[in-house]
Amino acid sequence: MIVTLDSKRRLTVPAGLAPASPGDYVDARFDAEEDAVMFRRLPGKESWLAVLKACPVSPAPEALNWLLDTDVICQPAKRHGDVRVIAWLEAEQDRCYTSAVVIAELAYWVRTNDGRQRQVLQAWLTRLVEAIQGRITGSTYQSHTYGRIRNGCSTRPANICRLRTATSRPPPGGMG
Repeated sequence: MIVTLDSKRRLTVPAGLAPASPGDYVDARFDAEEDAVMFRRLPGKESWLAVLKACPVSPAPEALNWLLDTDVICQPAKRHGDVRVIAWLEAEQDRCYTSAVVIAELAYWVRTNDGRQRQVLQAWLTRLVEAIQGRITGSTYQSHTYGRIRNGCSTRPANICRLRTATSRPPPGGMG
C-alpha cells in the first residue's frame, strides 16, 4: 500500500493497513540502507487514574485533594464549558486547590477580553478567588512575576530585558 505525506508532512495510515487509535504511540525511524521509514507500535502509557484505582490501599476520602490547573478551573466560565468537568468541580469543590500562577493566568485571560464579556469574567474571577480563599498555593510574588513575564513577552529587546529583570529579582523576604 502506498501512503503519501500531506502538506504538513503527516502520514495518514489507512485503518485496513494497521489498526490504530488516536493517541497510540508509534516509533518512526528512517532506515537509510532500505531507504524506508519503519514504524513500530509502542505500548501506551498507563492512565494515572487506572493506577490510582488499582492501589491496594485506598486513601481516606478526606485526605485526597485536587490541585487544579487553568483549563479545569475555568470550565464554568467558558461559553461551552464541559458539563462533566463542571459537575465534578461542584461535587469536589471543598477539596480543590489551585496555584497563584493559575490565578494570574486567569486574570490575564480576563484582561484579553473586552466590554461586557470582560466584566462578566472579572466578576466570575472575583467570586472564584473569594470561594477558594485559603486554598491558593504559592505566593503573590510568584503570580506578580508571572504577570510581568506574560505582559512583557515579545521579541523586542526592551521586553526581553524586562522579562529577564522580572525573573531574576529575588522576592522581598524570600519565597512565600
